[in-house]
Amino acid sequence: MQVNISKVIEGRLIADGCEVVKEELCGDTVTFGYTPEYRWLSRIHVLAAVVNRQAVAEVDVRNFTLEVLGVADGMGWRNGLQSGVLVMPLMVASVIGDEIPAMMSRPFRLGIAGFAALAQPAVIDAKTGQVYTYRGRRVMGYIFSKLISDKVQLYLAELIEDPKL
Repeated sequence: MQVNISKVIEGRLIADGCEVVKEELCGDTVTFGYTPEYRWLSRIHVLAAVVNRQAVAEVDVRNFTLEVLGVADGMGWRNGLQSGVLVMPLMVASVIGDEIPAMMSRPFRLGIAGFAALAQPAVIDAKTGQVYTYRGRRVMGYIFSKLISDKVQLYLAELIEDPKL
């Protein structure tokens, strides 16, 4: 029996104290998990968004990341000097594009104007639980690398090794 990876991640969001809701976004049902974090005298709004797709390619990751950032912007979380947002678009798919491992081997760049926004997308293979996401240190947003690493570990670690999957 294979467990629904999206449900496992949702449970981890809840365990982390996230406010979790399901909403429609561009035709998909997305599970959003939100929690504020305080680091370096700043409040960082962490918004994870889990979506199931049949297939994921590089363009899908970029578009979904910008859609999730748009949700965060709609909440006004990037206002002020000591407030920022970390979006974590998490895409679960049965078919992973060949370019995804290379794309996820480097930090994701939003490529948009503005500040106080970081993105940490991840693609999860629904068949194997393999997680593709950047795990290195960042130059941009370096002071939040530990927060990002902690959230990746908390939400996505051991999906492959999890005996329940």
